[in-house]
Amino acid sequence: MRLIKKPISLFLALIPLLIHGGILGKYYIESVVIDDEKNQWLQPQEKGWLAGDVGHSISIDRGKIVWLFGDSFIGEYKNGNQISDGIHINNCIAIQDLTKPESEQFTFHIGENEPTRAFFPPYKEMPGSFLWPTNGFYLNNSLFIFCQSMSIDGTGFWSMVGTVFIQIDNPHDNPTNWNKKYYDFGTLPWEGDSFQQQFHSAFYLNTDMIYFMGYTQIDGLKKSILSRITKEDFIHFKKADQLEYFIETDGVSKWSNLKENLKFLFSPGNTESNIQYIKEWDIFITTTYTALDQNILLTMAKDLKGPWSEPIIIYKNPLVVCPSKTCIETYAVRPHPEFSTKPGELIISFVTSFQGPFEEISMQAYRPLFIKVQLGKND
Repeated sequence: MRLIKKPISLFLALIPLLIHGGILGKYYIESVVIDDEKNQWLQPQEKGWLAGDVGHSISIDRGKIVWLFGDSFIGEYKNGNQISDGIHINNCIAIQDLTKPESEQFTFHIGENEPTRAFFPPYKEMPGSFLWPTNGFYLNNSLFIFCQSMSIDGTGFWSMVGTVFIQIDNPHDNPTNWNKKYYDFGTLPWEGDSFQQQFHSAFYLNTDMIYFMGYTQIDGLKKSILSRITKEDFIHFKKADQLEYFIETDGVSKWSNLKENLKFLFSPGNTESNIQYIKEWDIFITTTYTALDQNILLTMAKDLKGPWSEPIIIYKNPLVVCPSKTCIETYAVRPHPEFSTKPGELIISFVTSFQGPFEEISMQAYRPLFIKVQLGKND
């Protein structure tokens, strides 16, 4: 389907990207369009997956993409209506086979264990009562899925009580036959009823290292932070206590084994995103958001350690969930590097939250939708 350039917002045409008050005139936003083609990918099935959030994609070679979803609804799509079967699923996956016709590319997979049918159910004595898979990577022919390990207290507030990752050594097999190995990454639980700290919002892998972009919350604001581990140590130890943290002391930035004086990369930080490296331009980009408004922001840097540009708004989601109060609005914003076809092209997905009965929500809500951003570069 041909992409049609549509009115987006006030923030788009030829906007220079800012770095700490200065102008990096080399790069600018050339265009932002609704990606009508990809917005057909994750529509409700006649029987099966109807909607869900997260929408993270991981390329595992051979033309296959693994898609991760958090809380999802299963049921029927009939006469333009989504009819949930009433069982809430905390996570599921889809496999996209790019070698097949577009109408046949996606197969969804849920778990078989009642009552949750989660594809990644909670495991034994590991922290949490359910898992939200939000990110991951493909390394040494194995798939590693990082999950927010969650619990709900007596007031109904959900809290992150740890990080669990799942190693799948046979990701090219049918997912019903995956060998799932669960590991407690060993991060500290949140205390109280607020966001606090997370290390696996996004990953970037180079030759030797795995970089973790996360956030820490300071005075109610999420600040982006960076840590890293060698691939060798990750495979061997599988624990967060092997991370090095990017810190700043007395105006000097450096790596440290101590989780103190963390260097803030940019604000707002976020709980889930992705990092894209544009090789032809030698720059990194990532998306961010507050989740409390409709704004999708973009930032860029020459080095993962920064300096990162001041995040700018590149798109304002027209869907509003809570016009008269504060609630989760636009979130789960991330680029998908494997779908970019030329330098500076960014394929970005986002999810709109919802309030009220699922059957009454907009068809545009609670599923990944896509925009296509083209960056320009001045010589």
